[in-house]
Amino acid sequence: MAPKRGRVASPEEDDGGDDIPPSQTPRRARVDMVDDDGEEVQSEQEEDDTAGSEDEGAPTRKRTRLSGEGEGADVEPKSEPVPQFKPRVTLPRDPADGFIPGAIVGLRLHNFLTYDDVDFRCGPYLNMLIGANGTGKSSIAGAIAIGLGGSPNILGRQSEIQGFVKNGKKDGFVEIELKGPAGQPNLVIRRQITSLNKGTKFFLNGESIGLREIRTKLEELNVQVTNLCSFLPQDKVSEFANMNPQMLLRETQRAAGDPNLTAWHESLIENSKELRAARELLENDKRELQHLESQNAALESTVAKYQRRRELERQVELLSLLLPFAQYAESKIRYDENKKRREAAKRMMEEASAKIEPIQRKKEYACHIIIEAPLTSSSSEFATHIRSADTARRKASEKPLVIVDKIKRKHDERVEAEKESEAVNSKREELKTQAKARKTRTQKLRGDVSRLEKVVEKEPDMGDTTELVEKRAELQREHRLKVEEYRQLQDQQRQIANEIAVRKEQVAEAQRGLQSLNDIACQRMHALRKADQDVADVVEWLNKNQTMFRQEIILPPWLSVFVKDTKYQAQIESLFNLTNLKTFVCQNDEDYRKMNKLVNDEGVIGRKVRMNIWYRPPSESQPPVARDAVCAISSEINIVCADWVHDDQLHTLGFSCYAIECVQAPEGMRNYLEKELALNRIPLAAREDANVAAMTAAITEQSGGTFLTGNIIHQVTRSAYGRRLAQNSTRKISPARLFSGNQIDTDRQKQLEQAIVAARAEMDAEEAKMGEVNLKDQPMRNVISELGDKINEVKDKLAKIQNAKKQHEMNKAKLETARKTLEKEENAPDIKEEEEKLKKKLLKFATKCAAIMHETVALFDKLQETQLEATRASLLHQQAIANSNAVDKLLSTYEQEVQRVKKDYERADEEFQRAKATSKRLLEATKAKIDEVSNELREEFQKNYQDQGNAPSVAQVEEDLATKQAELELNQPMNHDVIRQYEARATQISTLKEKVAVQERKTNKLTTKVERTKSKWKPALDDLVNQISRKFSAAFDRIRRAGEIQIRDAGDDYANWAIDILVKFRETEKLQILDAHRQSGGERSLSTIMYLLSLTEYARVPFSLVDEINQGMDASAERDVHNQLVEVTCNTDCGQYFLITPKLLTGLHYHEKMKVLCVNNGDWMLHPDPPVPNAGNLMKLVDNYVNRTVSVPG
Repeated sequence: MAPKRGRVASPEEDDGGDDIPPSQTPRRARVDMVDDDGEEVQSEQEEDDTAGSEDEGAPTRKRTRLSGEGEGADVEPKSEPVPQFKPRVTLPRDPADGFIPGAIVGLRLHNFLTYDDVDFRCGPYLNMLIGANGTGKSSIAGAIAIGLGGSPNILGRQSEIQGFVKNGKKDGFVEIELKGPAGQPNLVIRRQITSLNKGTKFFLNGESIGLREIRTKLEELNVQVTNLCSFLPQDKVSEFANMNPQMLLRETQRAAGDPNLTAWHESLIENSKELRAARELLENDKRELQHLESQNAALESTVAKYQRRRELERQVELLSLLLPFAQYAESKIRYDENKKRREAAKRMMEEASAKIEPIQRKKEYACHIIIEAPLTSSSSEFATHIRSADTARRKASEKPLVIVDKIKRKHDERVEAEKESEAVNSKREELKTQAKARKTRTQKLRGDVSRLEKVVEKEPDMGDTTELVEKRAELQREHRLKVEEYRQLQDQQRQIANEIAVRKEQVAEAQRGLQSLNDIACQRMHALRKADQDVADVVEWLNKNQTMFRQEIILPPWLSVFVKDTKYQAQIESLFNLTNLKTFVCQNDEDYRKMNKLVNDEGVIGRKVRMNIWYRPPSESQPPVARDAVCAISSEINIVCADWVHDDQLHTLGFSCYAIECVQAPEGMRNYLEKELALNRIPLAAREDANVAAMTAAITEQSGGTFLTGNIIHQVTRSAYGRRLAQNSTRKISPARLFSGNQIDTDRQKQLEQAIVAARAEMDAEEAKMGEVNLKDQPMRNVISELGDKINEVKDKLAKIQNAKKQHEMNKAKLETARKTLEKEENAPDIKEEEEKLKKKLLKFATKCAAIMHETVALFDKLQETQLEATRASLLHQQAIANSNAVDKLLSTYEQEVQRVKKDYERADEEFQRAKATSKRLLEATKAKIDEVSNELREEFQKNYQDQGNAPSVAQVEEDLATKQAELELNQPMNHDVIRQYEARATQISTLKEKVAVQERKTNKLTTKVERTKSKWKPALDDLVNQISRKFSAAFDRIRRAGEIQIRDAGDDYANWAIDILVKFRETEKLQILDAHRQSGGERSLSTIMYLLSLTEYARVPFSLVDEINQGMDASAERDVHNQLVEVTCNTDCGQYFLITPKLLTGLHYHEKMKVLCVNNGDWMLHPDPPVPNAGNLMKLVDNYVNRTVSVPG
């Protein structure tokens, strides 16, 4: 897990050189779900989203803030001491057990990949895990990554978390015990996984915990399972080798050196990028400002004339604005007069309305009472009477409803009592059934006890097993001796096989020599390279690696096919297309699959290509031309009909031979030419006067085909319609360009052929030896098999004796259990007491039902009385409402008088509204004019006229307006576009000046910040890389090779700063950068482990892991790497280290501090039943071997 990244402070926040504080920004919220038991389950989705990022947990970056005053624009970077780091910056080692806080103390797996249950106890220094392929070594690396919160894709094998549960199992877990900080207990982290979904749970020391808290704990211990420099699983080895130098620098900074290196580097990348953008923007703004100022200087005189005309326009506009305002002032006087007349009419209408108000109020009170409106203190007697009647009505109507509810409740109580009574009756029946069942069980148990007592009385005859055990041991010893003898025989077979392989290589080398002697082949290779570079590269690779295949891979016809007779070269070449010429031919299915995988799938030539590769099982081929067809068509020649046309008959028709007879090619290539190009079915004629008609007829009988005469190729087909007549299409062939020239030197060819014969003779001799050795193989297998059968027979006898004893003990246990069960049944309590209790409950429920019925009858009587009372109250309420209707008649008389006065008011109001509309219209026109003018003109108008209310007369304003308009017409208008451009540029100039000043302050601050950060980052990085380079170079010197680590300085482009690994594996070459194209797989693996070892002494992580890094190394390099790894990782200053490897060489160095964990796991493991003491105990096997070796005399 990546460490938390420090926040990059802005110039205002950074007071000059303090270390960057840890991030306080909260990390993204976790998505949780809850399982059926209510426990919190961590969602895998959140893990997939966060675990793949290198910057997980990093804070959101802030942009650098700039103050308006330009603070810090000229601040010089402080000269401060470069921080130095110690080689080991991990937490202190516990002297009691030697573990560093964060190191792995133990690892427990349950139903994880290939494991059912396993518990590993680790050492504080080097832990070497060895075991055969497929035993689950890499699963341990996966368990560490998954158990410490890593996502599935971190291993490059699985993309879903449920894929780590063992096949056929529902769930599993990984439990890892980490060394705790000094003075604190160890941390036991368990991750529970299931095969049903992506859900996962985490536990810390037995308590449920979230993924975020787990990662926080691991960050405190600086555990990094996502950093390939400290945790390199098997499937990520190639990814590390292909890692670009920039990413290598970032991962190295995370794993080793000063803790602030990553934060400083990220700050430099961000700030330098922003600085470059700021400088570019500043230069552009300065150029733009200079250009605008020069343009405006040329327009000063034109602008002065324009301003004079603008003054005249302003005065006209002001008078135009004053005209509607003067008209509005005169209209306002008329409006005030009409308003006074309207107010007088309104007072007369209000006096008439006051007369009818008391009667109308009485009516309104009556209406309020009806709709249940509350009365005020001024309510009349009439309204009070109506309210009292309504209140009495509502109270009387509520009483019957209350009694009805009580009746319903009594009914429910009776129903519930009846249900309880039925339940008691059901329980009585159940008690009777239980009594019968207990009686039956008691009888059965008595019978079982009697039967088992008889069985137990008869003790089985066990016999003495000592003799069988001794016999089994003797047979096993003899079996081991025979197996060892058989292994020696297999070694002899492998030695002979190696000799045969050497002879095969000699044959292949001679065959390649035959091919290289031919000038035509060289010319063809040159032409092939020009036509298709990919095919040429595959050919060169194949020439060097033919021994990888069981049989020779035939090169494409472009290189391997020759024409014996020059007169047929053009004809043969016309039968090939470009794809045919570039096809590789295999001679068996195994080589075909292997060739496809290496070339087309894995890109063995260093890049992905698509080659045509062909294979078909060989079979006999025959010419297809039917002789009877020739007889039927050719009347000129008398030919005896038979199955096929022979060579002499072809000559009769004017044809020389079939195309395959003119071709010189390897036997495997001939199979391809016959099956794919059908050269064995294509007749050739050197001259054009051959019998075309007869041949066409013969080929037509075979459903079509091809033949050649001179420089013409004939394609015969049969029509798919009507009479299916034959069709013969012809075309001319071009002169040969590829299949031309002479053959190779025959003398040299014979020498090479003799070398091939000699090598094959020696190979036959070795194969004869192999046959003699193979004769001993089967008899020895038979002896071993017979001994195994005898051992199994003794084991079966021992098993029968043990099974009989086990069965007798089981019968005893069954007898004891049956006796206890019988005693329990016989002592069970009688059910009569329970029966009496149920009868009493029934009586109680019957009494309760009777009481409920009496109460219900009384409630029905009371319901009748309350219903009569509610009816009387409703009638009284209706009478009170009728009385209020009499008020309406009196109110109608007064309303007629009000209507007359209202009409007078409406006429006065109509005249008022017309005057008001006129004034409003003029006012709106004035406002519209005000809105249209500029703010400056609006303020002048409001100051001189609107605010003071001294508007001139309309006639005076119209006269002044006409005078100004006439004066304006005498002035010619100016070009407004020029003035607008001048003003726009003036605005731009002002804005740009402010922008340039701000940008200069920003650029100065960013420059200061970058230099200050670089003064801390660069020396610390140089110190780290120099120390790593010294270790790396020393390690390569010890294995007689050369290596060096360098920093790639990219100047201000800090994102492209990188670390280059330079290596040299041969004396004749120079130091070269390590990449996936220059070095072989073994060389890249060796360089990778050397780099990781060089980091070990400077790493901050508590533990590191590499998985099968030795793949592809030769024995010498692997031995050197192992010895250096032991020397480095068993040093007191180094942290915990895990090395996973499937093989071990002899003569390796070991250290007392390292721990070797042997992995022995898989479906093939034996699980003896009954268990055998010390079965699977590896140390026991080692001790037995040592004891036997010591006991051998001499």
